[in-house]
Amino acid sequence: FLQKSKGGKRAVVAGISSLLVLFYFAGQTRQEKWQSSDAELKTLIVQANIANFEKYQAERGAGYQQEIMDQFYSLTRDALNQHPDTDLVLWPETAFPEFLDDHAKHRFYPAQLRSFVQSINKPLILGAYSKDGPEVRRRKDYNALFLFNERGELTPPPYHKTQLLIFGEYAPLVEEFPILAKYNPGGEGFGRGTGPTLMQIGDIKLGPQICYESLDPQFSAQSTLLGSQILINATNDSWFGPRGEPFQHLYMTLARAIENRRPLIRSTNTGISSAILADGTILELSPIDQKWYGLYTIHYQKNPEITFYTKYGSWLWLVISFLLALTIFLGRNRARIERPRLD
Repeated sequence: FLQKSKGGKRAVVAGISSLLVLFYFAGQTRQEKWQSSDAELKTLIVQANIANFEKYQAERGAGYQQEIMDQFYSLTRDALNQHPDTDLVLWPETAFPEFLDDHAKHRFYPAQLRSFVQSINKPLILGAYSKDGPEVRRRKDYNALFLFNERGELTPPPYHKTQLLIFGEYAPLVEEFPILAKYNPGGEGFGRGTGPTLMQIGDIKLGPQICYESLDPQFSAQSTLLGSQILINATNDSWFGPRGEPFQHLYMTLARAIENRRPLIRSTNTGISSAILADGTILELSPIDQKWYGLYTIHYQKNPEITFYTKYGSWLWLVISFLLALTIFLGRNRARIERPRLD
């Protein structure tokens, strides 16, 4: 119907242009507020660039555990020698290749890690594996994030990944029919967490997420509504090589900061690690497939407001879909009415 009516076409173009201009100036008026901050968190990201084969062997107890941990220890110590004013150290997803719960703390590698954290005297967030305690009848394994305080004490509970990767972390129907686990190469797979939670360092509330959970806008929105001041993403993109996916995953993750106006810090095994501030400023990008570390000064607000998208983002696509369907419906009806009759 737009082709039939030049006036209608001009009206639609004018309306869309007016909306874009309105959004632009509305954003400009808010820019100063988004750039303002009243606190900062100096976060050290450590990217150890561990090969998939080494991780695979270590996670199955077939060697490389000490080699992997030594790389993280060495890089972290080197970085802290350069940046002693660090407030938080952040390692990537499954950096520690074993279970790290309190009921495993007397095992060799968890005890060694605890001693390391005590020696650096800095809080540490890292990815590792978690397991239900012995009191649970049907124990499950989890892909998890743990927080150590500067005294080397675990701050419970760990965050358990909620949105699992199909066939990589779980198989369909295994949860509903456990007998199928016998025929699945991955067994029962990982247990599923209960949803977004908070980690707290002093007065700072962090919203943890693992890997592809950052691709779901509502996951970050729920974390924000819980009170997170900064979003934390830990990832391992080593499976996908240096092209394509690492960049796509990075920028889709950084979008969550803009939607919720919360800084986001991203730590990866092989890259791309980075951070973004609440106003959309992207900080240094790490190299891919290289050992690396970087200190990020994260400016944030102690009492940030909740954005319109955080509160109503889940409805936005429904509204857009409805308006699109309505436009198509009205266009077809108008075209049918204006179609010339053949006598």
